[in-house]
Amino acid sequence: MTDIKFPSGPAVPGDHPLVVIGPNGVGKTRLGVNLSQSNGGERIAALRNVEIPDIPLQRFSQASQQVQSALSQLISQHWRQSYELQNLLSEILAEDREKAVAFRERALAADGAGKPVDSIAKANEAGAKPAEDVLVDTRLRKIVGLWNRHFPNRSIKIDYEPVVERTIGAQTTQYPIAQRNQ
Repeated sequence: MTDIKFPSGPAVPGDHPLVVIGPNGVGKTRLGVNLSQSNGGERIAALRNVEIPDIPLQRFSQASQQVQSALSQLISQHWRQSYELQNLLSEILAEDREKAVAFRERALAADGAGKPVDSIAKANEAGAKPAEDVLVDTRLRKIVGLWNRHFPNRSIKIDYEPVVERTIGAQTTQYPIAQRNQ
C-alpha cells in the first residue's frame, strides 16, 4: 500500500501505520473498517477490554483456520467482541510446539549408520538444522524475547494459561496476563 486513500477523497502519503483517535460515537471504527477494506490494509482495534484468560490447545492448521475466521468476522461484524488475539496466540503456541516436535524427531532419527541420534550435537552433525533455527526462531520465542527486553523485572510465560512474573528485589509475584499490574 503506497498511499492511504480516505473515502471522502484525500490521501495520506506513505505506507506507515495510521492511527485514528477521537471521542466516543464519532465513527472511528466505521472509518477504520472503510480504510482497511478500501486500501487492502489491516485494522487493529484499541479495546480496553482485551482479556486472555486461557489459550485453546489446537493443532496449527486448526488454529490458523480460527485466526482467519476471526479476522473475517471482524470485517463483516466489526462491532462485535472478537477473539482474534486469543486465536492468534493459539496458532503461535501450536507452531512453536510443532517445530519443537519436528526438531526432537530429527534428533532421534537415525544417523547415516542407522543408529539413533540422541543429542542435539549429534543431530547437528547428522544434518539437522541448528537448534537456534528450529526452536528459537519461532514467533513465540520472538514475542517472549521482545516482552522480556522491554519490560524490566517482568517476564512473560505464554502457555495455555499465560502469566506474567514480576520480580522486585527477592520477591517474585505471578499474575494472569489478563490482570492489570498494580
